[in-house]
Amino acid sequence: MGGIARGPTLGERIKRERTKQGLSVNELAARAGVSAVAVSHVELDRAHIATAEKVLRILAPTIRARILRHKQPTRIRDVRLTPEHFIKQAQYVLGEIDTDPAWHPASFVQPKIAGFTEEDDGLKQDWMGRVWLNPPFTLMAPFVRKAAEQVALGNAEVVLCLLPARVGDTPFQRLADQAHVILLPGRIKFADEHRKPLRYEAPFPMMLMVFGGEGALIDRARKTWPGVYIPARTSPQISDEKFPLNKEF
Repeated sequence: MGGIARGPTLGERIKRERTKQGLSVNELAARAGVSAVAVSHVELDRAHIATAEKVLRILAPTIRARILRHKQPTRIRDVRLTPEHFIKQAQYVLGEIDTDPAWHPASFVQPKIAGFTEEDDGLKQDWMGRVWLNPPFTLMAPFVRKAAEQVALGNAEVVLCLLPARVGDTPFQRLADQAHVILLPGRIKFADEHRKPLRYEAPFPMMLMVFGGEGALIDRARKTWPGVYIPARTSPQISDEKFPLNKEF
């Protein structure tokens, strides 16, 4: 691909080209009309194709879209749509889904108040009411930290998070006592951006973390998703700790 710095992956080439042109992540984001988080996703090879195109139009305006789509690695997409049956279960447990801070236009979730896309940057928004969260794997820690904060601030009534069950990692250990945790049996088969089931099930087990919520809601969750249950030991809190944007559980 001409007109852009060399590198082992498209994301690394974009990062090197941005640095070469003397642009910060925030400056490039402003020029491309996307969020700084979206630019970080592009440089990590985790963004949607449309987002990468917007960034490249600024760094290398002569690159043609069809060439970009041909060269772009498949792993540049961080799209794992929660299957429809699981979303229906979540709607039953929550009553309604008011906000989805990591929403995708193809999602089976139809939030009543707001669905924040990658460009909206859900980490910068207020989450309202009953929240469903299936965050990007590359941004799990900051999203879950914000889930606790939004309940503590009174913006969100409850946040139901679907996450990989990596209970030994530090971010989980620092936040788990603020949430009800259900370790789900089996593996989930997610869907792609066309709502088609992925070829394989997730390579790791999943868990639910529930921040906030009344006793009746927790009872519904436990009956809907039988699994190992770990009750919350304290209420959600606002923390000064900042997890890196690309920190995973």
